[in-house]
Amino acid sequence: MPIVCLAACYVFWLPFVSLAQSPPEGVYLLQGVMETGSGFKLNPDNSFEFFYSYGALDREGSGTWKAVGDSVIFNSRTWPGLDFKLLEQSAISSPDITLKLTDINPVMFSFMYCFVHTKDTTLQFKFDSRGIIKFPRRKIEKLELAFEFVERVSSFRITDSSLNNYSFTVEPWLAEVFFKDFALKLTEDGFEGKHPALKDGPYVYSRQQ
Repeated sequence: MPIVCLAACYVFWLPFVSLAQSPPEGVYLLQGVMETGSGFKLNPDNSFEFFYSYGALDREGSGTWKAVGDSVIFNSRTWPGLDFKLLEQSAISSPDITLKLTDINPVMFSFMYCFVHTKDTTLQFKFDSRGIIKFPRRKIEKLELAFEFVERVSSFRITDSSLNNYSFTVEPWLAEVFFKDFALKLTEDGFEGKHPALKDGPYVYSRQQ
């Protein structure tokens, strides 16, 4: 093959070879989102660490990564299925149904919600400054608890309509970010794609030198 052709082929393939052979290990920080700090650290052993900080809220995640073509795929342990734990359910002498949060930082109460499902409707309530929700008694089919800054809900089926007093707490992983086949595209400067805790996108993650 002529030398000129060889040179041309080398120049043509160089960017692709460089990108494919460039190890993606390193730190990648989210760009262009005000008052938000977030990013990934990819380790040589194919483990990763993720962080997200917005105001007083800090969330973290970890797991393993793998390079597939021009993308990096992230996976973590599976979400246990509930972020809240039902501690007690009982019948008390009251015309109301009472929900209470215990063993939780009171600062978090105002960010906790409950969706009350009956046969015909769904009602949304916010816990008060004492961590309590109280509403007139009715037949409930399901309670769903949620933390405002987390994209998950915890569902509890209610099978005994005689009960009207419920006590909950949160699990240690409430703010943990879980990953399942989460993909980011490799670029010359870092990553591009979605964010596991933010809507819309795409977002840019710049590799740190």
